[in-house]
Amino acid sequence: MTEYERSIPTCTFCKLSIGGGSLMLAQDEEFFVVLDTKPDFQLHYQVISRKHIESINSLRKGDIPFLQRMKAIGESFLETQIKYSEKPVSSYSIKYGFHIPGANSVDHLHMHCIAGKQTRMFSFAGFATADNVIKGLEELPDGSPVCLFLDY
Repeated sequence: MTEYERSIPTCTFCKLSIGGGSLMLAQDEEFFVVLDTKPDFQLHYQVISRKHIESINSLRKGDIPFLQRMKAIGESFLETQIKYSEKPVSSYSIKYGFHIPGANSVDHLHMHCIAGKQTRMFSFAGFATADNVIKGLEELPDGSPVCLFLDY
């Protein structure tokens, strides 16, 4: 394997971060937003970290501001999409969250931003809301090991 081949990331989202400009609906230096490739809801987007973080279980208490920025980007983007949606979207249907390891399809931190009518089967088993992940991290003692976040 050449040096160049070793430098190419194997992670789908890392590759997208490098060369997926046309697929990115919004972006900044830390995150980018894409349409979910298999949308399960009327509006279904993902906010993806540019930094390769495997999952929510890789996060520590010090990552709370990072997650708060990630959620703020998702909220801002989704609010704009709702405002211009052709079909009405109920505010009770809005959710922001993460699949826990074992339930996620890509081992790279990404937050689902969903709203509106469900169009396909989406399992909330193994889904942790962004607010509950942040709350769980706030409650961890400094330097403690990661923990699993579940919302049922």
